[in-house]
Amino acid sequence: MKESEFWALLKRGFSTDPAIHACRVENESGSGMSDVNACRNGVERWIELKVVHGNWVHFRNSQRSWIVKRTAAGGVVWILVRDGDAIFICPGSAVMRDEACIEHVDDKSFKIHKDGILRTRSWFKLFPWQDIISTVFGHWGVT
Repeated sequence: MKESEFWALLKRGFSTDPAIHACRVENESGSGMSDVNACRNGVERWIELKVVHGNWVHFRNSQRSWIVKRTAAGGVVWILVRDGDAIFICPGSAVMRDEACIEHVDDKSFKIHKDGILRTRSWFKLFPWQDIISTVFGHWGVT
């Protein structure tokens, strides 16, 4: 699965709640900004979409920097990971701070083994979108 296909799945799932406005962000002015901005009843979230390749989740250093700065400013960033028939979610702040689970690929990117990512919640097909939405817009494990 590509991240663009994951976005299409997320968009369909979020469309089950008419209170959500979500859009994929294509940032041409800088790098690292998370993929999706979503708002529900005045609660705004950023979501970084990732798809497991092999057993790894790949990031650019600029994504790490953006997530660290956004969470330091009080924003909430979730990392939503698709792994075959499963989706799991983790707070961006937790993944980006844990140096022990990061393996540097080169000077611009790194990867994290999928088992090294702190999972706040996991779901399997058929995805329970109301539960996913409640987690994204709630306060589950957000630091």
